Amino acid sequence: PPPPPPGPPAPAAAAATSDTSKAQMPHYMYTAPGSIQAVMMGMDPCMGYPLEIMAGGGMGMGVNFHEVKYLGGKPRPQAFEDITKFTCPPQSDLEGHECGICLDGFDAASPDPDKKPILLSECRGHYFHRGCLDHSQMFKNGCLVCPSCKKHYGIRTGIQPIGVMRIAGPEPQAKCAGFSCGTYNIIYIFPHGTQWPGMPEPGNRYTGTQRFACIPATDEGKKLLEMFKVAFARGLMFRVDTSITTGRSNTVVWGSIHHKTNITGGPANHGFPDPGYFERVTRELQDVGVTEADIPADA
Repeated sequence: PPPPPPGPPAPAAAAATSDTSKAQMPHYMYTAPGSIQAVMMGMDPCMGYPLEIMAGGGMGMGVNFHEVKYLGGKPRPQAFEDITKFTCPPQSDLEGHECGICLDGFDAASPDPDKKPILLSECRGHYFHRGCLDHSQMFKNGCLVCPSCKKHYGIRTGIQPIGVMRIAGPEPQAKCAGFSCGTYNIIYIFPHGTQWPGMPEPGNRYTGTQRFACIPATDEGKKLLEMFKVAFARGLMFRVDTSITTGRSNTVVWGSIHHKTNITGGPANHGFPDPGYFERVTRELQDVGVTEADIPADA
C-alpha cells in the first residue's frame, strides 16, 4: 500500500525575546522579559542543559518569565583602605579597649603596620589591629565584615557555579498556602562543570542540578524576589559541596539562604504557610550583605 500522506509539520518552539542587559553589577546580566508560548521540553537554549518545564509545575503556556545569569565570579582587586576607609585613632581613644580579634591592647605609636590600631569608617567603638583584619581570611575579594557588628564593607560575593535563575509569574492559579495572590516560580539551572579555585577540588568535575522555589506575589514577596536576584547575581545562593541529602560529593548544593520549595505543607516540608519565613530569610540575606537597599531602582 502507498505510504500515508505526511502530517502537518511540527510547530517550531517559540523563542524568548532577545536578551537586553539592564544590570549594573559586574559579572552577571538580566534578560528582558519573554513569553513561553508552549510547554517546552528539551535543551535550555541559554545553558545547553536538559530542562523540563511542565504545565502546572513551573513555567507553562503563555507564562511571562525573565532570567538572571550568573557567569562566574571574577576577582575585583581593591585596596583594604579604599574599602574600609579606616582611621587611626589617638591613644586617648584607645584606653580601656582591646582588639576585638586578638584581645591584645593598643599602642597608637607602634612602628609595626600590623599592630596599628584602626577604626572602620562606619563602626563606632570597634577597634582592631590592622593586621587582624587585613588578610585573606577576613578581607576576601574586596569585602570585609566587621567581626563585632557584622557591617559589610564592599560587596560580598561567593564562589557559585555558572548557572541561571529563571523566574515565572506571578501565576494566578498557583497560590501558596495562606495567601490569596498568585505565585512567582523560580527554577535554578546549573550545568555540569569543572571546579575553579575556591571550590573544594579545583580542576575536578562537579555535577549540576536544577532546583525549584516559590514566593507569593505579595509586596513583601516581590521585595524578597528582588533580593534573591541580587544574591544569585553575586554568587551567594549555591556552592559546590557534599549534599547532606544524598551524600554525593562535588555537586551543586543550596547555600545559606533558605527557599520554599513547596506551596503547601508548612515548614516541615519546606512549604507555606510559615508566618516567620520572610523575617528569617531577610536576616539570612542581611548576613551575606544583601538588603532592600540593593534592589535596583527600576525593579
